[in-house]
Amino acid sequence: MKLKDLRHNIILFLLSFLAGWLIWALSPYFAGGTRPWDSSSEYYYGSLFTSGILLGALGRRLFLLWPVGIAVGQLVAITMLRFNSGDLKFELSSRGIFQIIWSIYGGFFYLIIFGWVCWIGSGLGAFISWRLSKK
Repeated sequence: MKLKDLRHNIILFLLSFLAGWLIWALSPYFAGGTRPWDSSSEYYYGSLFTSGILLGALGRRLFLLWPVGIAVGQLVAITMLRFNSGDLKFELSSRGIFQIIWSIYGGFFYLIIFGWVCWIGSGLGAFISWRLSKK
């Protein structure tokens, strides 16, 4: 892999991380709640799909990596919001460390699996980019 390609992929991964973080950070403004899936709007799935399709189009060779970056960004945002609200501090004092680690990893797998719309968007973006490059 060339240095230019590596730099491009690192930038795209950071963008995917930022997109995932922003989905949660902007949720109170667009979805009306701290958790985007609790809203009656289509904000969460729409933002996942849009992020996936844009990142898939920009980096079609590694299109399966961008939803992972989005999930990591969401996980960091969730953890930051929980820590700032005091929920995580309470959990640290009342639960064992194993339960906390399990909830973090379980949350990550939840975001990966239920972020299926992001996987579809990323694959579609990669396919569109591939088709447009053939013309």
